[in-house]
Amino acid sequence: MNRKGIGFALVLITWLLAGVGLMIAASYTADYGYSVGETILAIFLSVGFWALGFWLYRRYKLGHSICWIVAVIMLIFVLVSIEESHPVEIILGLVAAVGFAVHGFIAFRNRDRTAQVNNTGHVPMPHNALPRSAHPHNAHGAHRPHTAHNPHAAHHASIDRHNVTRLWNLLHVTYDEYTRHEINYLYTASRQIVEFVEANPADAHKASLFLEFHLPKTVQLLERYTAISQKEIKGKNMQDAMEKISESLAQMKKIFEHCLDGLYSDIVHDINTDIEVMEHLINMEGLDTGD
Repeated sequence: MNRKGIGFALVLITWLLAGVGLMIAASYTADYGYSVGETILAIFLSVGFWALGFWLYRRYKLGHSICWIVAVIMLIFVLVSIEESHPVEIILGLVAAVGFAVHGFIAFRNRDRTAQVNNTGHVPMPHNALPRSAHPHNAHGAHRPHTAHNPHAAHHASIDRHNVTRLWNLLHVTYDEYTRHEINYLYTASRQIVEFVEANPADAHKASLFLEFHLPKTVQLLERYTAISQKEIKGKNMQDAMEKISESLAQMKKIFEHCLDGLYSDIVHDINTDIEVMEHLINMEGLDTGD
């Protein structure tokens, strides 16, 4: 059994334990007079199984089908035991089944976002995705005071914005929720970095390695991941490649976060210095700040 199959089985078991366990707890409470403490413990166990299943669902990057399978099994379980079950047990079982079905529908809708892709294969970015200078109609230098008189800088700025746009496109053609969530983080961080560099060209050197290597390389790897994931048949080498890229997402996030944090280091230092000076003046003047 491959990695996906193991994850599928684990999620199926934990979610069924959560749903069925909640029904059994309700039945035993009604029929055998469980104490409040025992009932709360049973509920906590069910919620724990559900949380574990959700973590495994995200960890193994499963799709909508597992949600619908659990919903169907829960519904069958309710229907089979409807004559012997307590009304509360039936209601909780139906609620669990509907909950899993809705989760599956949401996952399916997210997967279906590829329908938004236009004929060029790109998803149009929202108008406020980048600052005014980064929009396509300003691509030739209009409204770009920092790069208008520097063709070399303008060229690099255009490449940076293009890489951010590529991440945005990937965000809308990636099926599994885990990878899409990670790409969304990378897109947001890279957009903020590009915005900062365009607004503060004197600090551009702090992000040069990120913009010239880390960002384009990350985009390239994720584009390959998406291309492979859309293949109907995947051999072992293809699956191994996808797994390696997926496992590297955490390291990518650290690189993006480190670069973004570094850009604001001077600003944070200035803020701390201003606060220290203000506190020193307050102490010198003997002002009471306790009121």
